[in-house]
Amino acid sequence: SNQGLIEPLSSPLDVLHKTLGIQAQYINHALFNIYNRLPQSYPFAFKELADTSILAWGQRQTYHFYDYKDWKNICQLLSKQSLWPQKFLSDQGIDLDQHSALLEELLQESLSRTAILEAFGEKGKTLFQWSALFLLHSRQGHLYHKWAIDAKDRLVFWDQETIIASQKQSLIDTYFKAYGPATLSDLGHFLGMSKTEVGHFDLSHFQQITYKNKIFYYHELNEQLSLPKLLILGKFDPLLVSYHDKEIIIDPKYHPLVWKKAGQIAAIILKEGQFQATWTFRKSTSSISFSVSSLTEFNKSEKAYIEKSFLAFSSQMGLT
Repeated sequence: SNQGLIEPLSSPLDVLHKTLGIQAQYINHALFNIYNRLPQSYPFAFKELADTSILAWGQRQTYHFYDYKDWKNICQLLSKQSLWPQKFLSDQGIDLDQHSALLEELLQESLSRTAILEAFGEKGKTLFQWSALFLLHSRQGHLYHKWAIDAKDRLVFWDQETIIASQKQSLIDTYFKAYGPATLSDLGHFLGMSKTEVGHFDLSHFQQITYKNKIFYYHELNEQLSLPKLLILGKFDPLLVSYHDKEIIIDPKYHPLVWKKAGQIAAIILKEGQFQATWTFRKSTSSISFSVSSLTEFNKSEKAYIEKSFLAFSSQMGLT
């Protein structure tokens, strides 16, 4: 696997490119999952992330930190999919063309999300419920957000650049380089595409192994690499969202602790590759506190490692 958990990647943008985006419903957990893939004590990681990345909707109609070009390619690859805001807003009696044109006009220069909501008045509550109108135009490749460390709100940008040809093959290659060995079902799950749709992709140049009657594709296997003794993953870590078959990652008896109702995915700790704990954190303006709930108690050195990891992340956030 080439997604930065065992061998760190070179920069925040390199993390976003090699993972094809870091899911970001919870910004602080997304930051943890990016930081977790960088060399230790990488300086000013989040300032660099803010400068180089965008936030937008892509695969599975979910919100991610992206490398701009990858987001454009993903939108192009998935451009034939129907998007839930189309039906939702039509059912609410919204004139989509009229309000989309108004949004584009408003965004001749970037505005905060709050300012946009206010500009639409009462209608805004419906238009932006569950980010509907943002999601629609983001997936059409026209709208993205920018995040900044100390900003109270995110800025929204309208983007006119069109992509002439989809880099479909390079996206598929990136997926199997990062997440292989993986199956066609895994790829379909990751992209939010049906097995029939992904069945047309050319996988002939990948290596294959068969396990439990399933074909797994991969770019290369490094058998010298071994899993770290402890692996700490934030909510919606790529490792937990990128596979259809979750049994390979976590013992089925623990699935309800990890993949929760309403699509929530817990922050977890793996010990020697096995599920061991869930964790959460609470953040205020100046401080952050972590709590861990484990199946069995961690020993002294394991606790020290976990505390050190959380401390390092807190200092990147400028918190104590």
